[in-house]
Amino acid sequence: MVAIDEGHQPEWLSVVIPVKEEGAYIHRTLEHWVQARSRCGLDVRLYVVDGSSRDDTVEQAGLADVLVTDDVRAWTSIGHARNAGASRSRAELIFHTDADVLVPNLQLFMREVAAAFSDPEVVGVTAPVVAYP
Repeated sequence: MVAIDEGHQPEWLSVVIPVKEEGAYIHRTLEHWVQARSRCGLDVRLYVVDGSSRDDTVEQAGLADVLVTDDVRAWTSIGHARNAGASRSRAELIFHTDADVLVPNLQLFMREVAAAFSDPEVVGVTAPVVAYP
């Protein structure tokens, strides 16, 4: 199953989260992004790519804008899962993260990303992240 709105216009940022057996984490991470998007008006679309989880990961990923569960290559490696999400994106920028990572201040993070990419010489940025247990 791939849940995607073909009529969706390109967003500024796609967040791609590969998952496999991440039922304990993914809902909290998606909720964090959804709340920040709502609160700050962020132009972000959330992509979750499942690597054939056997736990409740898919059910817990219900807040994702796009949930990819049928990409067989995504089942073989995290790199393929990241690529499966990125290939579905129409965004200017793609942020790869993990199910157990929270960005402490998403509004500040988004401002910093926008500032960094306002320089046409910049092709990539990174930031400190906090994984939660």
